[in-house]
Amino acid sequence: MREPNTKTMVPLIKCGYAQYLIKGYKSLGFDPHLIIKEAGLPSHLMELSEEFIPHDSVKKLLSLLGNRLDIEQFRHLVKTALQRNSVQRLIGEFRNCKTVREALLLTSHIYLHDSTNVNVGLDVNYREAWYWIQRKPQYSSEFIWSEVYTISYIVELIRMLSRTDWQPSKIKVQSSDVEHHKAMVSDDCQYFVGHSKLEIYIEDKVLDSALSLPIHVLNKPLLDCNWHSNFTDKVYTALYPYAKDLDLTVKRSAEILNMSTRTLQRKLADEGATFRALKDSLMFTCAVEMMSEGFPLTQIAIQLSFADLSQFSRAFKRVSGLSPQKYHKSILMGDNAC
Repeated sequence: MREPNTKTMVPLIKCGYAQYLIKGYKSLGFDPHLIIKEAGLPSHLMELSEEFIPHDSVKKLLSLLGNRLDIEQFRHLVKTALQRNSVQRLIGEFRNCKTVREALLLTSHIYLHDSTNVNVGLDVNYREAWYWIQRKPQYSSEFIWSEVYTISYIVELIRMLSRTDWQPSKIKVQSSDVEHHKAMVSDDCQYFVGHSKLEIYIEDKVLDSALSLPIHVLNKPLLDCNWHSNFTDKVYTALYPYAKDLDLTVKRSAEILNMSTRTLQRKLADEGATFRALKDSLMFTCAVEMMSEGFPLTQIAIQLSFADLSQFSRAFKRVSGLSPQKYHKSILMGDNAC
């Protein structure tokens, strides 16, 4: 399988990974609204289904949680989220693998169900097997906490695949400080700092152990890997959860995507697209969805950041050729009558 070119992609991840963390945070008695806002997540995050959101916002959430909770609270929150939800999401996709080794070799494909930026693998060097994750180093709190989370994820994944209490003995990290790693993962593990990629040593006896997945996992249908392949589609997918909450100017959109406005517009232009056309498409999709759900047009106009109903009607007609009133009557009501 061809490796994705992560340099040209908008890093996205399924919203469920943030939702699981927020649920754990709320269960500790905290109000999640402020931390959702501070992380740059959609305000209606908990109402989303399987939408993609920017990966950087989830990293920011991890950093905020890691810095605000005491280490025991955060470790329990992350472990619970991983065991009950995050790892469970994909574990059934390995059902046709016979060993842990086969499963880990397949992760570069399996992870694409939930993320657009995947660069992982299993290498053998000097008769030692190392599972690696390539991440762009940023040397920030977000990077350190997301590295800790990634290691915790891999540990839980291998435990579920091998049905053991496996614990890593050697880890090569990109960070220069492993204080959080020792507290969250293991203090007994040997850490090697400042490496070009994150690598976790896995013993052959673990890699060659047979897979034995629970029946409830095997009964789940396989997932479709349906994430979009070009930059424009990824931008649309990333901005969609925000379209009903924010006035998506090109500047604000670039901030959400963690890139400059010039880079955003240039990459769209490279694919023959414009930001205005993309924003119009988002507006039209959200407006039709809200009409279908019975929202009054005045409320739709306000929620989509228009000054008034007249401005919304003009924009809608420019995109669809019909006013919102006529579209609702001839298209939506017509469909319901069929």
